[in-house]
Amino acid sequence: MNWLDTQTKEILQKVDEPKLAPPKVAEFTLVLVRKGADHARLVRAIRRINECDEPEAVKLAARRTPVRVNSGLSEGEALWGQFELICCDAVSIFIRSEVLDQMDLAEFQSLVQKTSQSTEFQPTTVTVAEIPQTESGLSFVD
Repeated sequence: MNWLDTQTKEILQKVDEPKLAPPKVAEFTLVLVRKGADHARLVRAIRRINECDEPEAVKLAARRTPVRVNSGLSEGEALWGQFELICCDAVSIFIRSEVLDQMDLAEFQSLVQKTSQSTEFQPTTVTVAEIPQTESGLSFVD
């Protein structure tokens, strides 16, 4: 590389400096607002969301709502957890963990009441016409 000028050599030989901290990613808390009628399905959903044993999930499912199901979730994990709960007729919300941690009990209860009364959280019938025979489709059915 002797034929390159010094400025180009410097650019090509530059070593990337390591970053001191990972990029900040928002964490979410999944909150169970209303339980479905099938307790066993709710326990199974909580086990899958929290990757915990059955006694721990049973204990969490027995608590009065609203109850924090899991904190520190990525947005995708929180959305997946909400879907797991929807599949057992349970209503849940997810909110940024840092926001929830700064709320007092009255603010939290007000938020839960407002969101659970929203039309978006009212029961509805869903008809699934077709499920693809793929890994994602089988996971959905499970």
